[in-house]
Amino acid sequence: FILSFILFIISLFILLYSAIWHIDSIKMLLSLISLFLFYFFPKIFKLSGFFRRIMYELILTEKPDASKRIADALADGKPIKENASGVPYYKITRGKKDIVIACAVGHLYGLSEKVKRGWAFPVFDIEWKPVSEISKKSAFSKKYLNAIKKLCKGANEFTIATDYDVEGEVIGLNVVRYACGQKDAARMKFSTLTKPDLTEAYEKKASHLDWGQANAGETRHKLDFYNG
Repeated sequence: FILSFILFIISLFILLYSAIWHIDSIKMLLSLISLFLFYFFPKIFKLSGFFRRIMYELILTEKPDASKRIADALADGKPIKENASGVPYYKITRGKKDIVIACAVGHLYGLSEKVKRGWAFPVFDIEWKPVSEISKKSAFSKKYLNAIKKLCKGANEFTIATDYDVEGEVIGLNVVRYACGQKDAARMKFSTLTKPDLTEAYEKKASHLDWGQANAGETRHKLDFYNG
């Protein structure tokens, strides 16, 4: 963009200069070529990846320990440990792909009334909210949610690697749709945190969440809320 903008300014200068001093057609032609480059340079560089922002796959785990185990299992070399909002996450390379592994701390979202109206029972007008906003005991989870939100901005692929059960599916679903603004994500399915299991789970990951488990889990949470 910067290069094409500079070319555009140069082209305008040449055109004005040519018009004022009646310069020959060769310089006019050069200015037209510059304008042509101004139009096509962004497209050329976009296709070549020159100006393309480096994106990565974001893998989301249920617990901090799981993120480290997955990073160790999938990395071609040694994982790079960094932090966002005071929360550790891992950057790895696998093949030609850049991957970031981040973690939750269990449920980051919980059900709550949309509008508080004092004590009332039953309440059906509910929605998912960050648990840090629902309970003071869960205030610690806010930094984990903020870290995930930050890391989501640089991702172009999303993979859920929470526990493969109903609760894990709900945790992953809520993070994907509310923190990352996505409707779906790929799904790793594993029963142990050993390298062979994690590697196989990644290589054979499903292209979608397990919507059966996700819907069942969400329904159970809502029924629990309705029944107090």
